[in-house]
Amino acid sequence: MFLAPGAIDTSAVRPSRLTSDKNKEYHTLFARWCIGGAFGNFLNAFYMKTMVNWNFYRGNQWLYNEDLAAFLMDESGDVRNRVKFVENIIRPMVEQYVGNAIRTDFTFRAQSVNETVLNRRELQLQKLKTLTRLAQNTAPQFAEMLESNFPIGKDANETETMFNNYYVDDYEKAINNLIRYISNKNEFEKLKVEATKHLAISGLMVLKDYVQGGEMMWKVQDPLYFFFDRGAKRQDLKDAEYMGNYQYMLPTDIFERFETLTGQERTAIEDYAKSQKYQNSQHTGSFMESLRGRVPVYEVYWKDTEKQDYGYVYDQFGYEFFTQINGPNGQYTSEDVISPNDKERSDTMGGKLIKTIYVDTLRYAIFIPKEELGVNGEDIMLEYGMDPYGETYLYDPSNIEFPYKCYCWSYHNGYIQSPIDDAIDPQRYINRCLSVAESQINNSRGSGSIIDKDMVDPQGGEEEILRNMNNSKPIFVQAKGNLNNSISAYDSTIGTGTQMLFNIVGQMRELVQNVTGINEAMQGAAGGQRELVGVVNSQLQRGTLIQEPFYYTIGEMLKQCYQSMAQKGKRIYATNQRRLAIITGDDKAEQLIITKDFMMEDFRVFIKRTPPEVDMVAEGNMMAMNLLTQGIIDHETFSKTYGISSPDQVAAALREYGKMQVEVQRKEAQAQTEAEGKQILAEETQMQMQNEAANAQIGLDMENKEADRQNKLQQIQLKETMKNQGNK
Repeated sequence: MFLAPGAIDTSAVRPSRLTSDKNKEYHTLFARWCIGGAFGNFLNAFYMKTMVNWNFYRGNQWLYNEDLAAFLMDESGDVRNRVKFVENIIRPMVEQYVGNAIRTDFTFRAQSVNETVLNRRELQLQKLKTLTRLAQNTAPQFAEMLESNFPIGKDANETETMFNNYYVDDYEKAINNLIRYISNKNEFEKLKVEATKHLAISGLMVLKDYVQGGEMMWKVQDPLYFFFDRGAKRQDLKDAEYMGNYQYMLPTDIFERFETLTGQERTAIEDYAKSQKYQNSQHTGSFMESLRGRVPVYEVYWKDTEKQDYGYVYDQFGYEFFTQINGPNGQYTSEDVISPNDKERSDTMGGKLIKTIYVDTLRYAIFIPKEELGVNGEDIMLEYGMDPYGETYLYDPSNIEFPYKCYCWSYHNGYIQSPIDDAIDPQRYINRCLSVAESQINNSRGSGSIIDKDMVDPQGGEEEILRNMNNSKPIFVQAKGNLNNSISAYDSTIGTGTQMLFNIVGQMRELVQNVTGINEAMQGAAGGQRELVGVVNSQLQRGTLIQEPFYYTIGEMLKQCYQSMAQKGKRIYATNQRRLAIITGDDKAEQLIITKDFMMEDFRVFIKRTPPEVDMVAEGNMMAMNLLTQGIIDHETFSKTYGISSPDQVAAALREYGKMQVEVQRKEAQAQTEAEGKQILAEETQMQMQNEAANAQIGLDMENKEADRQNKLQQIQLKETMKNQGNK
């Protein structure tokens, strides 16, 4: 499976990273140097150990010569009457690890750690407050239009209340939608199960991301085909200088993925695949016959360095920001550079506005070695260069991530251990004991009596003796006083020695359980009904504590994967508008946010371990029922959560219901205020009308009084006139 020593020509001297001409030859030499450093004693020991563990898992456990030759054969080399008996305790251990991983939910959430997050929130709030002031100072028709199209209130306080109820950071929302899309597309639950089995057997789990058809894809990398810098010290291998893998690819897959191949190279690959060259290959192992028609391809990544110009600029919110100048993304140029206000920052720049620094980059080479297949005596270089989607942290340009996401169960100075390593020798001992017991059982016979024929009474003969024995009657013989020497018994049935072997096997099982933590209680096969509950709980707690590092390893590895989706995935999908519309929704604003602003936004993923989904849903149902009983939520919210929600999801629904209630109360208060205003206005109108009517009546009365007065005056004048005429 691995290349034999010297199969690939490697150089003992690593190429200089400081060279300015990083061409095809540079990538070839560096990749070969990495392979030469990785393929050695560490890798061979890991390979042999992992292959043994896989065989024991499959039940093929009689592998060692000391088991085969010394145990199954005698001193003369003849085969003993023993069989290769196997009671596989390795497989239940592995399946228990995998089963718990299936039931364990590793939830994830992306949260922006960019310092502009709060500023972005405040900026959005200020925009809404500005619209509120505009609505207050404009025509009623225009104000009504603003209120119907934007979440604004009658004044600034009401707008802020509405904002706090409804604001969701579109950046985080879109990134979480993106992560969910990538994980669902790659069926991460299935990848988790497959990688967990590798972790249990080899002690290492590896997932690798790659880009295909504009999509971010993930696959489980078999540790047997993976190599890395054994000088790494961290369990996640992030401090490794290089890592890579090799695989056997079909020519059709090679032609589809690497479109820059020449016609001569395609012909050479096709001719190699259809030949029988694997029979005489420098690779070891007869299994190579199963790989007929495939081509060995090596993919190597290493940390390189590049000179880049960096300086301080103002970001969109006016904060000083140290970033690359005149970079390939064209975000900031020399015209944007400023002199930092902080003295310490200014000193690090040495009085210059732009400083040239060496930053980490990731380079790679994918090639078919000339020792297997070459064209004109050269490697077939399928692809090489700088990783276009290298995952980096915005505020730390020297932090580069490999496309391989790794984590070891136990790692120290290049050595990797697995949870089942310590169970291999006890498993062999159990197999030996059972094989010996099987041999003894196979050689066992029955039991009976031995009678001297010279003592048999001639009258009845042997038939009479057998008849009496079958009927449990006395037996008469002519022993002449020497009965003890005439009659005895034989017994070749299973003896106590054979039974003791099974007791030893039980003790070895307990030994394995104590070492691995996978006891009968953990596997649901505890003792009888009379076993104390405290004993079972103690076994469960002990097993849980011992196994906890295993599931911690899974969580940390998945955390790296989701982090890569948040950081690297946004750059992969940034240029695909149609796919973004599918992922984040049809809102074009979300597309613009991703394509323009996400490139400069940093996100970190948080992982939270939870109990099995069934238990979580049951707990969520109880929580929802209690909330409904207490009248805290309504029946509609209860129906949306019952049977499908965990406590966290019920709590989220409760918060949404609370926000909705606050908004309903606000609208009801607003409606009540408007109704009261209308009522007051109606009362004032009615009062005004009454006043007007009263005033009109008063005016009419006054007019009537005036008319009466005028009438009386006229009557008085008429009387006076008539009186004067009479006097005349």
